[in-house]
Amino acid sequence: LGLPAISVPCGFTAEGLPLGLQLVGAPLDEVRVLRAAYAYEQVASFSGPNTAI
Repeated sequence: LGLPAISVPCGFTAEGLPLGLQLVGAPLDEVRVLRAAYAYEQVASFSGPNTAI
């Protein structure tokens, strides 16, 4: 269909599996999708897994 989309990491399940937020825009609206993803990343407190090495 030609719809721009992006997936942004947004957390983990109780079992430690990664979760993602997928944003899909209207045709030829890549800029809005990228701006929305960037705005989410700026306000989200997601910083990656908290696992011991």
